Amino acid sequence: MPENLLPFSEPLKMILFLIVFIFPVIPITIKSIRQRAYNKRQPVISAEAQVVEYTDSIDPETYYATFLVTGKHLKFCLGAFKPKWLYMGARGILTYQGTRFIGFEWRPGQNPSLASLYGLPEEPSEP
Repeated sequence: MPENLLPFSEPLKMILFLIVFIFPVIPITIKSIRQRAYNKRQPVISAEAQVVEYTDSIDPETYYATFLVTGKHLKFCLGAFKPKWLYMGARGILTYQGTRFIGFEWRPGQNPSLASLYGLPEEPSEP
């Protein structure tokens, strides 16, 4: 069995390793640092909002939500944050800074019932 499978010298192997594994990470790291710096320069905004879309990605630990805020759609990556009360049609106060989601304060009195969202008959209230 040959001891050296690649017929390259050690310095060439190191260069190939850098090109294949290390160099692709550099632009991603720079983009992340720039995005974080941009978000830190932005004001923290709290505004009335409604959830218009709530999805997960291919990764089961990453969730996304799109909010309707003053006529504009804002989409945020929530990471692993999956609140039970965040559903399409939910209304409340969205807090964000730049492109960073900070939180969503659900307002119980302002939200449609889940039955009405799915076209189901409402439960009769107790007299």
